Amino acid sequence: MFGGAFALYGRHAGAFLLTSGLLWAPLAVIRLVTTKWGYGRDGLSLLDVPELFGALFAYGALALLAAELRVGGDASWRLSWARALSRARPIITSALFGLTPVFLLGAVLGAVPAVLISSVCAASGHRVSSVEFIIYFSAVLCAPYAALVTIVAPIEGIGGFAAAHRAHALLKGDTWRKVAFLMAVTVPLYAVQPLLRLLLPARPSWVTLLVGIVSALANPAIAIVSLDVYRAARAARDATGDTELRADVLR
Repeated sequence: MFGGAFALYGRHAGAFLLTSGLLWAPLAVIRLVTTKWGYGRDGLSLLDVPELFGALFAYGALALLAAELRVGGDASWRLSWARALSRARPIITSALFGLTPVFLLGAVLGAVPAVLISSVCAASGHRVSSVEFIIYFSAVLCAPYAALVTIVAPIEGIGGFAAAHRAHALLKGDTWRKVAFLMAVTVPLYAVQPLLRLLLPARPSWVTLLVGIVSALANPAIAIVSLDVYRAARAARDATGDTELRADVLR
């Protein structure tokens, strides 16, 4: 699965990087400038909120692009973004109602290690927000599930709790293998920021730029692998093929 995903990425690298970079490149530059001014250097900033919502649409656009290319289509980054924006309702509601409970569960599970790490950092003279670490841990824990929900919502047009229910249904059967594939591509990316916060608490401006570049490069791979897991699970569960998948993308 990984070989096929990276082969598709390599063949259409331009389209994937333009689709991904449309969000993360400008954000990286904005964060670089604001960090130089000292804003958001030592914790979360107001940019995290628009970045979160922007990321939902970026993932949606990447999912739609990967799906059409997988079934032999010839989509562009412009068309993929246009389709994602036209499906704003399921994309947003799936995040608000489908992912929020899972994220909160991750926050509860990640609270103890986050507080412990923050305390250790404080004892060594580094000021690190425990709230920030809780958010990071939660993102890491729910990343595989979130990756599948962000595929279901834009492709099938399902929002709210229904998107979460659909993702859960698709994970049934060979669950550990599917989760393992998703974790292999999602966890390393989401673990980058907390690791950098541990190693470089002051967060130099070049680190902010590096995180933006890594995000822009890695998110297409996450979308393609997630799409392949979704595509295989959908074929097995619903007995449908690429014809139906293409119809969902084009609708």
